Amino acid sequence: MPIYFSSTFADANIVIWKIEEDEEFFWASSNLKLPPKDAYRIKGYTNVYKRVESLAGRYCAHIASGGQVNFQCFENDPPQADKGYLSIAHTSGYAGAVYHPLVKVGIDIEIISRLVRDRIFTRFASEDEMKTGTENYNRLVLWCAKEAIYKAGHLKGLNFKEHIKVEWNTETQGVGTIHFGGLYKIFALRNVLIENHLICVLCVENAQL
Repeated sequence: MPIYFSSTFADANIVIWKIEEDEEFFWASSNLKLPPKDAYRIKGYTNVYKRVESLAGRYCAHIASGGQVNFQCFENDPPQADKGYLSIAHTSGYAGAVYHPLVKVGIDIEIISRLVRDRIFTRFASEDEMKTGTENYNRLVLWCAKEAIYKAGHLKGLNFKEHIKVEWNTETQGVGTIHFGGLYKIFALRNVLIENHLICVLCVENAQL
């Protein structure tokens, strides 16, 4: 289908795609030009939906970057672009990407119906954050925010509960920080609820709200 959602935030371009195509759609697209190693790795996935999700995420990255950026994706590391910074996310039936020409960015998406149980919530929320996590929606937003910040920071040993903090100024805008090993990073956060179905949280390093 066409783009499900697109927007800009702090000079970052965001694209989300609702996946209704098979993998052949993406392989056949002239817009999707993957490095040989990346294409080989995706073709090696035995789960067809993992292949489709991976392709859809890269397709979103191509669109978000205006088709003017070459990038390489990795199994456990953030995408590397020859110009600017990219982040990719996917969840059941959706893929998304964010691109910024100058600073690090992160994105995470999640279906609103996903349940975050207490035992999971306590693993990634600080004491202060737990006070605002009585509703499942708030727990999901916090998870997405921390995941987005983790993707942008991507530091070995980074712990969601201890090193990443999130504070919301409004329902849709906030600030995220990383305190880790003498390092301090700050990110502007944007939370978007799309069609009352999909949560999307973005972070942009050193951006003004």
